[in-house]
Amino acid sequence: MTQRIEKDFLFDTAIHFENGFYINQYQITLSMLVNTDVIKEHNIALERIHYFISHRIQSGLFIEENESKAIQKYKAAGINICTLPDEPHDQIISMVLLTKFNAITENKLIITDLILGSTFSEGVKFHTVSEIAEDIIDQHSSKWWNCATICMEDSKLENSGEDHKIIELFSDDAWEKLDLGFSKKGKKANQKLDHNT
Repeated sequence: MTQRIEKDFLFDTAIHFENGFYINQYQITLSMLVNTDVIKEHNIALERIHYFISHRIQSGLFIEENESKAIQKYKAAGINICTLPDEPHDQIISMVLLTKFNAITENKLIITDLILGSTFSEGVKFHTVSEIAEDIIDQHSSKWWNCATICMEDSKLENSGEDHKIIELFSDDAWEKLDLGFSKKGKKANQKLDHNT
């Protein structure tokens, strides 16, 4: 039986907009369908979202992906960069985050709606549904928001003759290292070996 749940999140993230640096506070509400009968998987999916927000986006910076010079400067300053397909307006951020959350929960939760408001939106909240986000946001597999890893930038294409290989900025193993892996092939991805035997 599918069950609908909601969860609220609050985070502070900077934005690079029109050559300026601004701090913005965001509040989001996720409306989700639980798509697993395994309670542990449902909890892991929620923890992945929480981790991504609190350890990747929190205190990072939203910036349009074409701002290459500014991106390099922010990286040199040690700031977590979250690239976007357009300027960091709330509508774009909401669509990208909804798509990313659906990728990292790996179909254990299905985020159907995301409501996002921010300090700069002055009380206006943007209600985004997954179908609209999927129609507008690029669905190519090299885009970070379509990837189940903890990355916030696109994978890089490595030129090796005629073949192109995708270089992953973060592997799926990152979730296992955080004890947030899902069971694979009948084994628990986050199971640890008993060294006492």
